[in-house]
Amino acid sequence: MNREEFKSIATALYNNPNQKAAQRMIGLALFELPQPTSGMVSTGLLCEYGYRPPISKCTKEHYHSRNLAALKVMELLKAGEDIDSWLDECTTVHLTTKAENIRLSRIQNDDDTKDLSWQKQYKLAGIKLVKDPGTMPVRLRNKLKKV
Repeated sequence: MNREEFKSIATALYNNPNQKAAQRMIGLALFELPQPTSGMVSTGLLCEYGYRPPISKCTKEHYHSRNLAALKVMELLKAGEDIDSWLDECTTVHLTTKAENIRLSRIQNDDDTKDLSWQKQYKLAGIKLVKDPGTMPVRLRNKLKKV
């Protein structure tokens, strides 16, 4: 799905009388958009593998929960504001472990912590982000496979 398709879907849904259903559908559509990486990875991921594994073995962690991201899209559309910069932020991902993602999800959806900045939520979840060092060099990986 591209942004124009998403905007068309979100625009058709945001005034739906069943706001919870509309929010859920917009949230589902949000995660069908391309998900660029932020260039940051968790230290937990690096410690688990000893290096940054291929993307397929990482968990793509969104800065914001699906429901809260969708709610913000609906609010922006109702106010007649542009949603592009919000889409940039809410579709960008950090690379983490699955366990970190689960811990963070609870914090992102808890009534007491869901409105905190994503940086504070990460801190509460014990997730420290560092610049992505990239994957293990192919030569070294191949050499280790032979051992």
